[in-house]
Amino acid sequence: MSQPDRSRVVCVDGSSQPLTSFSIDKQRLLKIVHYCELIAGSEKKHGFLWLFYSQGLRFFVTDGSLKTIFQAKGEFPPFERAYQFPIHPLKLFLQERSADASVNLLLSQRSVVFQCDNEILSLRQAEDRRIEELVFPDPLCTVPFKAFLNGIDFATVSLPSLERVFLIDYDGCFSVVSVEQDSFALFCSDIPIRRFDDGSFLEVQIPYASIRHFVKACSLIDVNELKIGVSQEKEEIYFQTAGAVTALCMKALEEKDATDLFRLLHVYEQMEPVARVNSEKTRKLFSKALRLSENGVLNLSRYPEELEFWISKKSLYYSVKDSVEAYWESSETPLSIQFYGKMIKSSLNRIKTRDLYLFQSDEFIGFGDEKKRTVAVVRGKKVERSWNHAGLDGTNE
Repeated sequence: MSQPDRSRVVCVDGSSQPLTSFSIDKQRLLKIVHYCELIAGSEKKHGFLWLFYSQGLRFFVTDGSLKTIFQAKGEFPPFERAYQFPIHPLKLFLQERSADASVNLLLSQRSVVFQCDNEILSLRQAEDRRIEELVFPDPLCTVPFKAFLNGIDFATVSLPSLERVFLIDYDGCFSVVSVEQDSFALFCSDIPIRRFDDGSFLEVQIPYASIRHFVKACSLIDVNELKIGVSQEKEEIYFQTAGAVTALCMKALEEKDATDLFRLLHVYEQMEPVARVNSEKTRKLFSKALRLSENGVLNLSRYPEELEFWISKKSLYYSVKDSVEAYWESSETPLSIQFYGKMIKSSLNRIKTRDLYLFQSDEFIGFGDEKKRTVAVVRGKKVERSWNHAGLDGTNE
């Protein structure tokens, strides 16, 4: 860390001598700003980050429900107050500079100045704000960081209209479920999670937008593991990585949500594998059929050795088939189901295993990995296979 040149800088409040000054690598600061931008989300009222000193240089950002504090590596001089910066102007100031540039920060009581190359950005400060530390509680579990992010991303990528995203203890393991009517996506980890001291277990609802902000921001960092804990009042769930603590508000499940969740988990338990297909090829076939459907409604027919997506309308007929490896005796019986494909498209694109498994329980069909650790499930309705519609399939019948 070097000391900046302050010879020609005058702060917004008119003072020529800052209380504290230091420099920080431009690329590093830009990454911090980008991380804060993803946490804060798109609402203008949350488009700020705070800089403060507490046993090191720290940053604070929130979207209203999610709040994060993380520490910058290195030695920095202490200072008393917290400084607030608008994220967007600071990001623009830092862009389009050489990779090895440094940014000088000059902090006074009523303003902060950023100095880089031949540019200066000076920001007036309002009343001081004391940032409350986030104290991580006793951990419930420790999870592999990348596996956790991929699982959360899979389970929450499709927007539930009522923001029904649940963190649960399922069969003793940390799990995430998002529910949209009778469709749901589930990430069931194999990470053991302990119960609370009173014997109860994790079963809470969290804000959809905030968990998506967290997933996107965490894609910028590279650590090995993440710890999960819950506040003593059971009002916030905490995530801890090296140098960072994040708190997200949560609430206990309402009776209707608990009933729906229990019912859908029972469906999940009853689902059996009925076919195995090539993951990449099936995603492409599914995506093309979905684009042709216009309204997002698809038909799926399963035969002993084939899987077919098809559309049959007054003015359009489309069919595409792929070979499958059959499972279970029930897979010998042909099945046709109509379902809303848009509900699971994004989740399906995030299943990266070589093989994709088709699961079934009555009118519910699911797509996932072999062990059902990640599975997207949609409820359809059984239909009769329409082989021809006004001769559009080429049979001239």
